[in-house]
Amino acid sequence: MFFEATNLSEGRGTDLPFEQIGAPWLRNTEVAAAMNARNLPGIRFEAVEFPTTETARKYPGQILKGVRFTVTDRASYRPLATSLLMIDLIRRLHPDQFQLGAIERHGGTSRLRQAIEGGTLPELLREWERDQATFRKKRAPYLIYR
Repeated sequence: MFFEATNLSEGRGTDLPFEQIGAPWLRNTEVAAAMNARNLPGIRFEAVEFPTTETARKYPGQILKGVRFTVTDRASYRPLATSLLMIDLIRRLHPDQFQLGAIERHGGTSRLRQAIEGGTLPELLREWERDQATFRKKRAPYLIYR
């Protein structure tokens, strides 16, 4: 999950790890509304507040302003693109608070950081979708079960 490479909590130390993200400074209502306005397939977003445990790695023992992910259609949901688009949005809304760590380790390439910081993330995501379609087409004849 790409949120691990940021200073956003990915929900570890809560009742819903990896189903919500948050930080004390997050404008969660604005983020949830902006993400819902994108009408991304298979997902909706809800502004929430949630406590972390004293042992949480990020923001231990604090109540965080967060955004909860609710998957509405597993088949159409695109978690990678959704997470990256949200990171990009939060980075633009919170330039003084948001920190992007070693995202290259999660994404496998420096191109991801360059796309986020350079404002070309949508183009990179479209390229990845094309690459995925090409791969699926090439692998189709080799699948035993369809």
